[in-house]
Amino acid sequence: MTKASEPLYKTGIFALFSLLGLVYTWPLASYFFEGIPYAYYPDPARKILYMLHGDHLQAYYHIGLLKLAVTGAIEWFSNPFEFATIFTPFRETTYFLPISIFYLPFSFISEPMAYNILVILSFGLCGLSMYLWVYQLTGSRLPALAGGFVFNFVPVRFVELLGGHPAGHAIFLVPLTLFFFDRAVSRRSAAYSAYGGLSAFALSVQYGYFAYYLLMFLIVYIPWRLIPSVWSSLNSGSEGKNQIRRLAVAGIPFALGLLAVVWNMLKFKSSVVGKSSFAGGRTMAEIKLYSPTLSALWDWQLGWSMYIGFALIAALAGLAFGLLSTQSKIKKRDALFFGVVFIVTYTLAFGATLDDTIPLYSVFYNYFPYFSFSRTPAKIMVLVVTVLSPLVGYSIVWAMTKPKAMVIAAILLAVVAVDYHPKANIGISLLDENNEIYRRVAKEADGKYVLDLPIWPGESSWSSIYIYYTLQSRVPSINGYSPVVSRAYIDNVFKKLWPLDSGDLTEKHMKILRDLNVGLIVFHEEAYPGKISAYPSSFALNQLLTSPYLTLIEKNEPLWLFKLNDKPGAAAKTKTTSPVGNFYQVDHLGAVNGERVKDPEASNGLAMAGFPKKEAKGELILNQGPYRTFPSGAYRAVFRIKSSDNDSAAPVAKIDVASDEGRIVIAEKVINASDFETSDRYQDFTLEFTLTPDKPWILEFRTYLMGRAPVFVDNVYIIRADQADPLLDFEAERMFYTGRIIEDREARGGKAIMSSPLRDPNDAMMIGPFRSYEAGDYTARLRLKSSPAGKDDLLAKIAVISRNENKTIAEREIYIGDLPAPDKYGEVALRFSLKRKDVIEFKVIYNGKSRFYADSVSIDPAP
Repeated sequence: MTKASEPLYKTGIFALFSLLGLVYTWPLASYFFEGIPYAYYPDPARKILYMLHGDHLQAYYHIGLLKLAVTGAIEWFSNPFEFATIFTPFRETTYFLPISIFYLPFSFISEPMAYNILVILSFGLCGLSMYLWVYQLTGSRLPALAGGFVFNFVPVRFVELLGGHPAGHAIFLVPLTLFFFDRAVSRRSAAYSAYGGLSAFALSVQYGYFAYYLLMFLIVYIPWRLIPSVWSSLNSGSEGKNQIRRLAVAGIPFALGLLAVVWNMLKFKSSVVGKSSFAGGRTMAEIKLYSPTLSALWDWQLGWSMYIGFALIAALAGLAFGLLSTQSKIKKRDALFFGVVFIVTYTLAFGATLDDTIPLYSVFYNYFPYFSFSRTPAKIMVLVVTVLSPLVGYSIVWAMTKPKAMVIAAILLAVVAVDYHPKANIGISLLDENNEIYRRVAKEADGKYVLDLPIWPGESSWSSIYIYYTLQSRVPSINGYSPVVSRAYIDNVFKKLWPLDSGDLTEKHMKILRDLNVGLIVFHEEAYPGKISAYPSSFALNQLLTSPYLTLIEKNEPLWLFKLNDKPGAAAKTKTTSPVGNFYQVDHLGAVNGERVKDPEASNGLAMAGFPKKEAKGELILNQGPYRTFPSGAYRAVFRIKSSDNDSAAPVAKIDVASDEGRIVIAEKVINASDFETSDRYQDFTLEFTLTPDKPWILEFRTYLMGRAPVFVDNVYIIRADQADPLLDFEAERMFYTGRIIEDREARGGKAIMSSPLRDPNDAMMIGPFRSYEAGDYTARLRLKSSPAGKDDLLAKIAVISRNENKTIAEREIYIGDLPAPDKYGEVALRFSLKRKDVIEFKVIYNGKSRFYADSVSIDPAP
């Protein structure tokens, strides 16, 4: 190949890998202007969703800021729209530079398209960068293509890219840096040395973790390259000394680049990490929690961050090449070097999982500077796949000398290509552009900031929805999303405003909001998962709607825009309540001194038992948890307990409701033996308690052994104090749900839950109410409707679940023929029987075939 045609050939390599990227990311090309990728292997029920939260939205936000900086809307490298408080002083961003340069020109046509072009171009950059380095090492194009392919499409790279992580984009800078370094050494070139230094610095700007691991690798790789080169020059007389001098001069730009990397990383550590919750490094217990299991070695669905699949065979063949081949000593030596690095780094990537057998991770954790700052050992896979690719290349070099071996190598590469393909389609998140609520936010802000609810500590991906919308409103938000959140923000913003997630808003909270310059609140029904509160989003929303401190100025469900009142209005005449109950099997809670035992009389066959201990004095706590957040109001908790003693008047047990990890006891009751009507038979004991709106209440429902008789605890059931069982009618929109709550004149309460294809998950669209029903026969009547659908299309399933047994006790499939007509509500009956008193959950499970609506549920006990 001539020197003139070399650029054209490299352009072809770039185009080839980019086209392969289009194939491997299908159906992204079909949604180029309306959605962005979010997952390599999505949940089958969630392949294409509307505004799915995640790191992809965070990446979209940070890359989108580049356009605003270029057009002068914001200052360069500023991040003005998230964490807009004095408690997060470091709010800079690099806009995913340098790769985001490719985003900029296309962003003026379509920002989703520009983001997707960036994703596709990353395949070209990664493939070409690794191709160049492997070609530099092997001198052969076919091995270089094989190495580039493996590096490009290995699942860990693919997942990081589609998930919106900067690692997926930045990783091409690792082989590019190594290529420039090797070129600089072999040609004594200061220009290539400068390119290498710039690449390394760009990596530190875009993703510091990878720059850190690159420095680790260079600590051994630079001597590995330089010592033979210097030794060879020393044996070449005066010309050799001249070569050494040229090498030293050529190395200066690269060395300066590495110094800039170190400076940038230390700057980040002092300004961000030093003020975070892990300023002293991660604990080994935390690292163990994030360490991959050994099954990740062969099961990519469980361990995509570790899986390299059949390429492992090629890596072993590359290592064998270093041991057995009769080819160039330099290639053999390099193959052995990369093989050793591969083994060491792959072992480290399993973190604490292998530490008991091979304590390698502990050595690095204890003795290598800053190694403890990453809680995710799998991040070191950047080095694993970097050295894997030349090993694959060397295996092809070896196979090319033997025709039969080349056939085997070709088959192996084909298997790897199929294995790395996502199989099913990748996940696509459809975007909400030009949102009405956030256009109104832009008009109403008037210099004030916005608070999005529910508020999160800052490291939750749910907050990515909020920062996405700030690109539209350009109004600073006190919310934000970052893996590194300052302790000051958590303590002074999140914890103090946490009660607002449940709709609790007091004068104390209003003062905090005013001090933070907040003038608007946007409540997100779609960003309210079950872990936020023991109650659905409808409860919190109703609290806010009746708050004297807020005025609703616009709604476009699932978004509600409130303005803070200058003075409190009239208080609501009625208190907000909810028909939803909460139910916990105590044997599922954390055991302290209690023991989980089999008990046929317990609701699920298991109980938490407390047995007297000779050495114990006083009360003995049996359980802790569940640590759920409850909103303010009056409650009634019912504990189901039995004891073998009902003759004496002595205390045998105690129940309490506590918060703040047990430091605050809200209510408690001592149970005497005489309180039991019958020995060894379960009995309900009620404990009433009230929560104030001034703080978040993370509750535990605890039981204690007080006497010398064994105590058995079955479950605890909590409802609002104004509720009474049985609950025979309830509205779907007051339950936990997915999809959207919409106004519907035909619905019984004027509202219904609606799920739509290609927007909402094929999953449970209504869940609840977790209420107690006596033994007997019942008929549930669910009021449902659907848009037109085929007669054989399964629209949904309805189910009744026993919380005692945690299993489905009745279910029915719903087809269009089960309803009166398309777009007309009809009642669908489902009969079920309870052998004993039970807590019941109803589900409507959406199947994604049509627009489907759930209005209400009525329950008829048999006469």
